[in-house]
Amino acid sequence: MPDGDIARPLDIVDVPLLNAAPHACQTENWLIDASRRWDWVSRATEAQLAKCIENPGNIWLNGHSTRHGYHDEMPHAESDRLTSSLVLVRVQRVRLRVLAPGIEYGNTERRVQGFFAHGGVKYGLRVTDLHIENDYLKRGNGFYDLGESCITISVSEPFRKSNGDAYRYKLIAAIIPLAGHED
Repeated sequence: MPDGDIARPLDIVDVPLLNAAPHACQTENWLIDASRRWDWVSRATEAQLAKCIENPGNIWLNGHSTRHGYHDEMPHAESDRLTSSLVLVRVQRVRLRVLAPGIEYGNTERRVQGFFAHGGVKYGLRVTDLHIENDYLKRGNGFYDLGESCITISVSEPFRKSNGDAYRYKLIAAIIPLAGHED
């Protein structure tokens, strides 16, 4: 933003765009005009947010999970056939977990994982929402309940594992708590 702040979920921002730039399943991608500034317009209302909520039966492809997640990875070849890479869903409960997943290997880097259910399926996805990450990484390792929330889920770029298999990952790009949040 012009004042140096980072846009937050529910901010309505005028972003100058050059043209659509879809790539594989990331059909929503646009090329931003970096020579022009972004302008904050307003905050979205609950009614505006409600109009954007989607209700897919599944959140893309399920059946593949990492050690600390649920249904959080998708084989690259299969995921490239998806027709979107962003979805906004409303869930009854989001539970965050702050952890250092590689601690047994000497890696003390911490991260935030989000757990929720949608369409009868339990998901455990890495959180990349900067505001949520910054807030919860200041806290101790453990679980934190946010309650009912809207979450934006995105699809990562492909990543090749050490065994040679390539995957894309489902990520929680933004969390908008709807009720007073409880820790």
